[in-house]
Amino acid sequence: PLSTAMGFYHAGSALGGLLGLAAGGSLVTSAGWRSAFLLLGAPQIIVALLFIFTVPSGGSPGGAPSGSWVRDLRELMGR
Repeated sequence: PLSTAMGFYHAGSALGGLLGLAAGGSLVTSAGWRSAFLLLGAPQIIVALLFIFTVPSGGSPGGAPSGSWVRDLRELMGR
């Protein structure tokens, strides 16, 4: 069951990218890049505002970050 779900997830990512590029390209050729930009950007701004006003800002479940991202990167690289 997990492998099937992961297969659908990855197939959806690939098909979504392909269909997004095809639909975006046809939208640009038919309506122009400014119209395409506005038509695709407006819903994203609405979703971002929904997230800002509905998702609580409690931080991550694991607590606060450990500190500097440079220190974390060095730790990951083993230096």
